[in-house]
Amino acid sequence: MCSSDLKLGSPLAADALLLELDGSPTKSALGGNALVATSIACAQAHAASHRLPLYRALAQDNPVSIPLPEIQIFGGGAHAGRRIDFQDLMVVARSAQSVEQALEMTAEVYLAAGRLMAQRDSIAGVADEGGFWPAFGSNEQAIETLLRAIEGAGYTPGDEVAISLDIAASELRRDGHYRLGLERRSIDSDAMIE
Repeated sequence: MCSSDLKLGSPLAADALLLELDGSPTKSALGGNALVATSIACAQAHAASHRLPLYRALAQDNPVSIPLPEIQIFGGGAHAGRRIDFQDLMVVARSAQSVEQALEMTAEVYLAAGRLMAQRDSIAGVADEGGFWPAFGSNEQAIETLLRAIEGAGYTPGDEVAISLDIAASELRRDGHYRLGLERRSIDSDAMIE
């Protein structure tokens, strides 16, 4: 299957054939694991046969860019002794023109966050993914401190540097409500979104 379709010049040709062969709306005839593994093997074979890196073979003639990283500033949840309920408070340097610039901007925010926390004597350590272990009285206080750190680094929150949250909400949900241990309260979905 791979060899004849890959001669068509598209690393995605095998995917179309796999979907046609499976024919089911849920990919259950051949199975998702088999389809993914075969798709990856065919794409890698196509790239190798054209002596191209996989990303270039998949991109074909389209421009390629590297996504901007999301980097943790404050760690919480199970990864940081549940100092805050939310798992990751990260930043994305939206205005960065390169990965290098994104890393530099993020480092400036990280250092500003460290200074703010040191002023408040609220550094409790470093979480397993490199962000600070915060010692805050509420989850909102952690987000507010991150906003101030972005500003302290000289950036506009939401415009130049945005906040990205990994709530790990499934760890907080019990009996239809979210249990925020730090604040000793239980809230419904609407309140969680708010």
